[in-house]
Amino acid sequence: MADTERKSLYISVPVVIKWKISKNTLLAEMQPHHPNWNIIGAMMDIPEMSGLEYRLSIGRNLQLPDDIVFVWLNVLYNQEIHLGFQGQLSVGRSNYEFNECFDEKAAAGKQICTKAELFDPERNFMVNDELIITFEGTAHSINPKVNIGDASEFQESMGERLMKRVDKDFTICASDGEEFKVGFI
Repeated sequence: MADTERKSLYISVPVVIKWKISKNTLLAEMQPHHPNWNIIGAMMDIPEMSGLEYRLSIGRNLQLPDDIVFVWLNVLYNQEIHLGFQGQLSVGRSNYEFNECFDEKAAAGKQICTKAELFDPERNFMVNDELIITFEGTAHSINPKVNIGDASEFQESMGERLMKRVDKDFTICASDGEEFKVGFI
């Protein structure tokens, strides 16, 4: 194509991460000899977003009093994209809305409770001596450097990636705001 136009590529991918931490692990990390305690979950990747990895962590936010418990979503990614996560962060039986842009940071989180409240049975954070932290939502990125004017290789790659997904339903969003919903039975 002679007149190729550089456009942004918008990708939105569903993500779910579930992490269990034992009560004993939490108690061991929260000891006074660990004033800057932090427990880090396993790194996950999103195959549809090459180079993007994310994980959950729980610990002390150094900008808050030392008895406050904070949960973060940490990301590692190519800094040339605009990245956001939107969804619900659940800690035990408590739910928190999460809508964060990661353009200038690698972590964002929520203040959950105090250390004492985390272990209080009436607060329902612990279930069977485990803390379960879940994030369920979408990761979305805008890559302003993708040339889609002459991209037969890109189109094949996108189709192959979409067909490899377990969940074959997806939405394609055009730059003018139009959405194309695709579903396979």
